[in-house]
Amino acid sequence: MSGNSSNDTFARRTLGRKFYPRVIIDQILDEVRKGRSVVQICENPQFPAASSFYSWCASDSILQAEYQAAQKDGIAARRLTNV
Repeated sequence: MSGNSSNDTFARRTLGRKFYPRVIIDQILDEVRKGRSVVQICENPQFPAASSFYSWCASDSILQAEYQAAQKDGIAARRLTNV
């Protein structure tokens, strides 16, 4: 991992003592962009509990901003499918 923390290619983020793989976060955000809720997504055992994801967002302002952007896209996606 390089010392450039703005590089979005790093594999993991650190929150306190916990690590979570970026690939999991990307998968959750991709599903949110499609209009699914975090609760729905995290019912799948391959994902962490929804409460864990929300905790990560609360502890990481970058992730929080990514999640908010994904939510906006998800709202738009749901509107398109409900037309």
